[in-house]
Amino acid sequence: MPLFWKQAANEKGCAIFVCRPGSGGLLEAINQDEYIEYTEGGEYDERLQELEEIGWDDDTI
Repeated sequence: MPLFWKQAANEKGCAIFVCRPGSGGLLEAINQDEYIEYTEGGEYDERLQELEEIGWDDDTI
């Protein structure tokens, strides 16, 4: 979790965390509208592609 994640979540009125493409895995607090944009705007798919490129596999968790 990023430093001050509770403060960021409270300021945005949310409890949704995402890893943006190119973030190196750092979680960011976002609100519901930003989440919809993240998932429908292609950022989620970009992040999944990054994970595939490094060999991440959710079956190994």
